[in-house]
Amino acid sequence: MAETADGDGRADMTGTAEAARPRPPSARWFTRRGPLAAAICAALLAAGLGTAKATSTGPFAAEPRYCWGAWGHDTNPSLFGGSENQDRTWTVTEDELTAGQPHGSCTVVVEAGYDDEVSRNRENVNTVRKTVTRTLTVAVGPAPADPDDLVEWIAGTVGSDSAALPDGLPGLAHDTGGLLALPEECAADGRPVYAALTIGPLEGHAGTIRSGGLERVGRMLLEVGRQMMTELGCAPAEPWVITSPWSQLPEEEEPASDTADVCRIPGLRFVFGSAASHSGHRVGPVTQEFQSCSVRTGREPAGPALELMMLGQPWLTAAFAETADAPSSRDWRGSGWVEESSAVVLTECGGRPVVLFMRGEPRAAVVGRDTIGSFAIFSQAVTHRVGCDPVAPTAEVES
Repeated sequence: MAETADGDGRADMTGTAEAARPRPPSARWFTRRGPLAAAICAALLAAGLGTAKATSTGPFAAEPRYCWGAWGHDTNPSLFGGSENQDRTWTVTEDELTAGQPHGSCTVVVEAGYDDEVSRNRENVNTVRKTVTRTLTVAVGPAPADPDDLVEWIAGTVGSDSAALPDGLPGLAHDTGGLLALPEECAADGRPVYAALTIGPLEGHAGTIRSGGLERVGRMLLEVGRQMMTELGCAPAEPWVITSPWSQLPEEEEPASDTADVCRIPGLRFVFGSAASHSGHRVGPVTQEFQSCSVRTGREPAGPALELMMLGQPWLTAAFAETADAPSSRDWRGSGWVEESSAVVLTECGGRPVVLFMRGEPRAAVVGRDTIGSFAIFSQAVTHRVGCDPVAPTAEVES
């Protein structure tokens, strides 16, 4: 059941943000026009489509709250490009969360209209009304069991441009999403449960408008995670909060080069050639529990052609527990799989589990190195840095 809000305010506003087991969603329609709201709600009730309610802050507050009360219109204004956008409409689909059943999702679609001046010449300037749309989705539940779904889940919520949440909180965030592990008390049949946030692109806008930075996205993730814990009845006695500054942030993208090591990984080189001017690579945080590298080739499609990550956080490696039942192919040390489009190797490093992760696309091969060879070189460098035995077979590294 969808919930919608119409607003004509000029303040910066944000929407709020996968798939849940079927549960009856709560039907909530939000509007700033009282009589219209009453009429809509009455129609919903008459149709038997659920109960209508609005969650607000303060005794006379009119602003609605979304996704179990976690977010409001002003949560993250940068998501929609600033105050130029007006006439926003929020469409929200929210599942009910029940204690002991940690499965559900909330999706927010925000449409924002703005006036754009189109000039044919200096004397002829027309104003055109345009609409931009952005979708945010947050889901609670265990990690996907299907290997392909698991790869996309990690790439979308963790990503190679992530940074760890401060204060030892079990989560990672980046510009367009994040992943937060909920307390053990929230577990589903012994499996860890996560809050997974994804933020879609701004559709209908010619330029690039960012989401306000990973710090803001991280706070959004934590806010909705806290509400999930409350709804599920597994909130800790002391609420999780961010009080320390962010550290170990990803670096800015570096331009492509045929003569330099990609992401400063010894031996990891590509032949970008004519695509060099539209290509680049980005180094993520480098710690004992996380390291990442992304490579972008050419103008289209958007996003990295190759993502490489080392994941060592216990709360995150637990998501890959089921891969322990699948011995890795191609003589890699560990369990999982190694293929051209993706690779997951769960191994041991100094007595603790570590996951080596790769997601690649065919266009990565046009720059002179296959994805498996790149993954092997990255894995060798990472395991050497953190003091582990080699994981990748020598033949793959030297290929």
